[in-house]
Amino acid sequence: MRNIVTALVCLLTGVFVYFTYKEYTAAQTTVSLEVQDKTQEMSVFAEVSGAVNKPGLFELSENSRVADLIRAADGLSTKADTTWISQNLNLAQKLADSQKIYIPFEWEIVESTGVVSPLVSYNVVDSAQASESGININQAAVEELVTLTGIGDAYAARIIKNRPFANLDDFRQRSQIPEKTINALSSLITF
Repeated sequence: MRNIVTALVCLLTGVFVYFTYKEYTAAQTTVSLEVQDKTQEMSVFAEVSGAVNKPGLFELSENSRVADLIRAADGLSTKADTTWISQNLNLAQKLADSQKIYIPFEWEIVESTGVVSPLVSYNVVDSAQASESGININQAAVEELVTLTGIGDAYAARIIKNRPFANLDDFRQRSQIPEKTINALSSLITF
């Protein structure tokens, strides 16, 4: 009788150990699959400002489009220039990491000779182009602006607050930056 009880205890212990080990390895497999899936998800950071409901910096999936960025900003403001958007902004364009999109307000579009011309461009300028042609005042981040001669944090904030600028004359009139500093910048910046 004692041998039967011992054999039964050994059998039950073996069954318990088998099922416990099986659950442990299944849980480890699930965890490793979840970790792999999360590391494979890529994202881009893009900024949208101007005539949107919630301007700011957004993290989106790597295959996101301009339309997704606008949607993340809770859509267009009621004061957005929808004519300019329909003529100039490609909502299907894939976002690049660190891209900035500016949506103009209705009052920012200048009419000259009966043609509506945008004050800003939404194209991405990479750093190689920027160093060859200058820094685009309408798209540059604070970090880029402060690299310009005579521009510190305060002037960079003024530039960002008052943009977009159509050209150098517009920049002189509305930027709230001293003429001497603007003269030093004129060959280093684009619009």
